Amino acid sequence: MHIGLIFAMQEELDAFLSDTAGANTHRHKNVRVTEVTLGEHTLFCVLSGVGKVNAAYATSVLIHHHDVKLILNSGVAGGLNVDVGTIVLSSAVVHHDVDVTAFGYDIGQIPGFKPTFMADTALLQRAEAIAKTQGLNAITGLIASGDKFVTDLKTIESLVKNYDDVHAIEMEAAAIAQVATLEGVPFLIIRAISDVIGKDAQVESFNTFLVKAAARSADLLKALLETR
Repeated sequence: MHIGLIFAMQEELDAFLSDTAGANTHRHKNVRVTEVTLGEHTLFCVLSGVGKVNAAYATSVLIHHHDVKLILNSGVAGGLNVDVGTIVLSSAVVHHDVDVTAFGYDIGQIPGFKPTFMADTALLQRAEAIAKTQGLNAITGLIASGDKFVTDLKTIESLVKNYDDVHAIEMEAAAIAQVATLEGVPFLIIRAISDVIGKDAQVESFNTFLVKAAARSADLLKALLETR
């Protein structure tokens, strides 16, 4: 199977490729793609860059030019009601910077779509089982995305009022999920918490724990791929 893996930052990609041999890297226009063989699967690892447009573009490249049948996104995120180091598995994904509530839509809902984009149930259950077996500090919940590094809880106040299971805030997952949903490709988002939103020294926490959190997310991703 062709499987697409998306990483926003170099540190996240490096965490996944750290013990990978025989990788072949090429470029498709503005996207760098690293091809890895894992058993019967071919993994196409993309460094998308930060933000929703970059993530959507990378997802489209994987689907249309590499014929991937599954999309996985691994990396770090800001946490909400969780501690640094916690792994968050996406039950669903939502945009936190979309607001057309004036027309009767839910906060985060894009017209023409359901309020949230649902992750693949079978993938999620497998990831949950792996996390439990490995004794990882993992939680399943809603992941929210927007084109802003959120440091103020007021930014996501409306979202939190509407959803009580938001645990990770980041900048790519909803775009990945939306494109995957449009194309009928199953997806799962795996994020490790590098910083807690609204806490003092949040930016310093991100810088301090970025590499370690990225490694935790990548380790679970590797274990998930090895079970397929």
